[in-house]
Amino acid sequence: MPQASDFRVDVPLQDFSVAYLQEQTDFIAMDMFTQRPVSVSSGKYYTYTQKYWLTDEMQHRAAGNPYPESGWELSTDTYLCERFAIQKAIADEEREDAGPGINLDQDAAEWLTTKNLIRMERSVSADFMVTGVWTTDNTTATDWDASGGVPITNVQVAARTVQQATGKRPNAIAMGKIVHDGLLTNPQITALLQYSQRALPRDVQAILAAALDLEYVSVSKASYDANAEGLAASVTPIMDDDALVYVKTASASGLKTATSGILFYWPGGGGLGTFTRVRDETRDTELARVKCAWDYKKVSADLGYFFSDIV
Repeated sequence: MPQASDFRVDVPLQDFSVAYLQEQTDFIAMDMFTQRPVSVSSGKYYTYTQKYWLTDEMQHRAAGNPYPESGWELSTDTYLCERFAIQKAIADEEREDAGPGINLDQDAAEWLTTKNLIRMERSVSADFMVTGVWTTDNTTATDWDASGGVPITNVQVAARTVQQATGKRPNAIAMGKIVHDGLLTNPQITALLQYSQRALPRDVQAILAAALDLEYVSVSKASYDANAEGLAASVTPIMDDDALVYVKTASASGLKTATSGILFYWPGGGGLGTFTRVRDETRDTELARVKCAWDYKKVSADLGYFFSDIV
């Protein structure tokens, strides 16, 4: 006798599918440093030597005598916007054959966006969330998720250390999600959180910023697969158990700007991510592309204070 399966053809659901899409808010690379567009891919900018703006050369001067004279030192530094790109081919036959629950164009846009964000997040993590980059590395502070951890005290010391050495007080902190979670269980922080009437993420972030006496709190929650295509997945957080206390300016357009880092980007080479589609008639294929051109530049090492393995 015929079975039920003989009369039914299994068709994928049109209103449900599974994909591991990360939220764009999980990535902090775009916002960690102030953005600065540039008109050419590489160039120079002026740097005033810090020392000459903190010394005291004023002297007594008698009437009629020459004025004591001093000055400052000026040099240049450079930036170089490196170019990155990737594309996804969508054959005409694939688009025609795709079921109602598949939108290859939307899938390609989301996939390219994620690739761009992962590349930027990994670059920031590898270049700035490690020891040996900033003037001060703290590798001995008690972990913030330990009973004896004192994050508020540690950040106060970090801010004071930077300000006493440079005249500029840090106003930002960047960290991995595991550090953020450790802070939320620390007695110094929970003592303040208990007075909050709400526990929404934005409220917690505001309380953390106030508790640490900082303006910006950036928490990276993004992950990536370290293994190449075809190998078993090895997914890890991009930013892990470290934290950076640093100076972030509201704008990178002014002269005489003191900041830890700048995100230079070149619109002519794709900027922070330019998406295009081109036709390849030889393959009956449409190519979805993204390209970018940027340089995460450490501007002032002495304006950063790094906590390594702080949870």
